[in-house]
Amino acid sequence: MPSPEIPQEIIDCIIGELQYQPRALVACSLVSHSFVPTSQRLLFSTLCLTSSKRSATLCQMLFKSFQVNPYLAHLVEDLSFQLDNSMFGAHNTAFPPILRSLSHLRSFTLSGTQAIKWHEAPGYQRVSLGAILHLPYLESVTISNILYFPMSLFTRSTQLKRLSLLDTTAASPNLAETEPLNPTPRKGQLEYLFGGEGAAAARTTHTLVNFLAHQSSQLGVSQLRQFTASVWWNEGVRAYQTAFNSSGKSLENLALSVGHPDNHPPLDTLSIGPLRHLRRLSVSIFEHASSPKWLLHLIASASEHNMIEEISINTFSVDFGDVSWGQLDAVLTSAKFKCLRSIVLRYWKQHIRGLLPEKQFPRLLARSTFTVYHECDRVFPRNH
Repeated sequence: MPSPEIPQEIIDCIIGELQYQPRALVACSLVSHSFVPTSQRLLFSTLCLTSSKRSATLCQMLFKSFQVNPYLAHLVEDLSFQLDNSMFGAHNTAFPPILRSLSHLRSFTLSGTQAIKWHEAPGYQRVSLGAILHLPYLESVTISNILYFPMSLFTRSTQLKRLSLLDTTAASPNLAETEPLNPTPRKGQLEYLFGGEGAAAARTTHTLVNFLAHQSSQLGVSQLRQFTASVWWNEGVRAYQTAFNSSGKSLENLALSVGHPDNHPPLDTLSIGPLRHLRRLSVSIFEHASSPKWLLHLIASASEHNMIEEISINTFSVDFGDVSWGQLDAVLTSAKFKCLRSIVLRYWKQHIRGLLPEKQFPRLLARSTFTVYHECDRVFPRNH
């Protein structure tokens, strides 16, 4: 009696349970033709390479596999590459052709084993990795732990939607390097930009925003939906204000980390007035920017027609006796924040001076109960 034929959907479901077991997937690919497509897709969908000698051997094997069956290269959707400066001397001849063959790549992560200087990587690696940023289906890029990375590489990444910069510093900006004789029309728009926290992240992010806002960039920021950035200098205030002015109809989530070196002029006011569709606002104020005046001006700049539903405020070393906190209480309970549902205030008890914060928010307290989540968290949800 012939064995019953198993539906392909059930086979795919069974193999899908083995997606994190490469040896099992290899075994499945040898069972029958019906096992091959799903097994190959799960085996090759994610590729992790490094600049080590062991990875060079893997690259040679992949290169031969892709030559025999080019379809396998099209299955790779997620690539992670780790730079290791201890291995920079070894030339990997299979590395460039492998990267060129990944035409269906959708996500790319470039990281360093430690703080790696981009210009010290071998030239062939920099050229090959830079070319990845222009692949037609690539939508998400993460750069982590890379020093002096050239932000100008992103100005031609017209297909890019999501970009994260983690512990990464920017190379010295030179807008003239990419400026054509005539302005270049925008061909793509970034939607998610995550710039990290701290002074180095602040400089990196505002350098990138300046590049993308420049008339020579084919990738723009006028359709940002989520933006995470640090504000440390007035150069950043000006760059982010430009981004806010152009993405007022799209930006829904904004997270800012605010600091200020002692030897620099006071931070200029940053206005969220253009952000008519903003839903969630998060602001973290570090020690050098402990005065709430900047925060007060930021929130007070919201449009009369704003749609903000949630506000999160994180403070570190701060004096809650400052009258600006009471003014902030009045602003947040004014008519223009009609959509506001909750305000979260986080502070560190051992760092505060003067009044406890709850003494400065009588209007918010009057609208609802005072809820304690953790030792240093206070939440003001609005009743309806």
